[in-house]
Amino acid sequence: MITTIKTYFIKTFRGLSKRPLSSILMIGSLAVGLALSSILYIFIDRENKTDSYHDHVDNTYRLLSNDPCEGGTMAYTSGALPEYLSNFPEIRFSTSVSDLVRDGVSLKDGEKEYEKSQVLGIDSSFFKTFNFPVRGRGAKAPLGKYDIILTEATTLRVFGERNPIGEELVIEYDTISVPVKVVGVIEEMLENSHFKFEALVS
Repeated sequence: MITTIKTYFIKTFRGLSKRPLSSILMIGSLAVGLALSSILYIFIDRENKTDSYHDHVDNTYRLLSNDPCEGGTMAYTSGALPEYLSNFPEIRFSTSVSDLVRDGVSLKDGEKEYEKSQVLGIDSSFFKTFNFPVRGRGAKAPLGKYDIILTEATTLRVFGERNPIGEELVIEYDTISVPVKVVGVIEEMLENSHFKFEALVS
């Protein structure tokens, strides 16, 4: 068996050495093909698994419309959404998500100010649609007007090992300053998600 394999290797090497240019082209083409196939597989696999940890992922859709101002696409605003969805009674519920400020907001703990954080504004249906694991509150409980939920990474950055539940922060952006109370912590934010945020407010 070993002798047979050795013979195959010798014949292959001799064949390649007789036609070096064509051999390099064939081996190079094979290597490039394998590399591209691997990259394509990784990309498709990642896309298929994006946000796959949510219960309703197979029946969750993002609604976009043409943007009359910028000429691109934009998500439906919360004002237009109910009217549009009234034509589709099979839709069980909808949720609206938006950037509080596109460039991020500052979080302050007393006199200490932290680097800007990406904060999303959500409505009462957010946790019906997406089941992020939240510590410190009921998963389905709506956020109050001055409540805030932090990610685990933001909690460690602001409070360290201290329990953040019930602690107060101040959100600052432009000339606006809003006091908020921490009511929950999202235990784990997976990287394979189209949601990119560090805090949630209502």
